[in-house]
Amino acid sequence: MFPDKLKPIDASGVHHVAINVRNLDHSAEFYTKLLGLHKIRRTGFLQVLAKGAVSLHLFQSPDPSTAKPPPNWKQLGVQHVALRVLDEDLDAINDRITLAGITTQGPLDNTDGRALYIRDPDGTVIELCAPRPSPEQERSSRKGANLA
Repeated sequence: MFPDKLKPIDASGVHHVAINVRNLDHSAEFYTKLLGLHKIRRTGFLQVLAKGAVSLHLFQSPDPSTAKPPPNWKQLGVQHVALRVLDEDLDAINDRITLAGITTQGPLDNTDGRALYIRDPDGTVIELCAPRPSPEQERSSRKGANLA
């Protein structure tokens, strides 16, 4: 598909994730008040939210009446957006989200760690992911504990 002499692009990280929404103000409230992102910049149809290395760009759908819920995990396209959280906070996060009247799935154990799944106001799946430490991180933390 690609010529062998083609040099790969040197992408150093994800800059942002863009999500089309039905109601920009309502979605911005969900992501700021529930998930703790901060409003950075707003135009007529775009709300930029960020916190640390996370940057979401919410775009107002020009015709929200034709918007469809996101596909299920078996269909092509973006399956979900995963945000990293601390494992020790995951149960309290679940309690807070449930108190807000939002249905959660989890926390579930998976091969990467533990995760809690919710949907934003337009049905986009958001994973709150508490990854397990890598073997290198575990060795490093044990080494630091031995020095104390």
